[in-house]
Amino acid sequence: MLGGFQQIYTNSRFQKAVKVAILDRGNTGTHKLEDIALEVGIKPKDVLRVLADLRAKAQITYRFNSNTGEIILGEKVNYAPATEFVAPPKKLDAPLPTEGKSYCVYCGNKIGENAQFCSFCGSKL
Repeated sequence: MLGGFQQIYTNSRFQKAVKVAILDRGNTGTHKLEDIALEVGIKPKDVLRVLADLRAKAQITYRFNSNTGEIILGEKVNYAPATEFVAPPKKLDAPLPTEGKSYCVYCGNKIGENAQFCSFCGSKL
């Protein structure tokens, strides 16, 4: 039980730190995920999780540049689900193959040619 409260506290602390970092940048511009992580003092994957949480709560708007993996603040993502998407199993032994797919295998968002990252969930393709 105590671990759950600790995680809630950690999540709220991370969210506050990331929101401050985003507001310091004026909530605009293109930024590397690693730079925000260094400034806040948490891992890039945790910054990505916090950004997704904040976007889901409509507290910030951003999208990923799917070619570079950079965060573009102030831009809204238009979610376009792919019709051929099948949700992956809950536990994965290895990353899902993405070659030849026109959608993100993790969230189902349509992706462009030669994209290295999903513009919706940020998963590396």
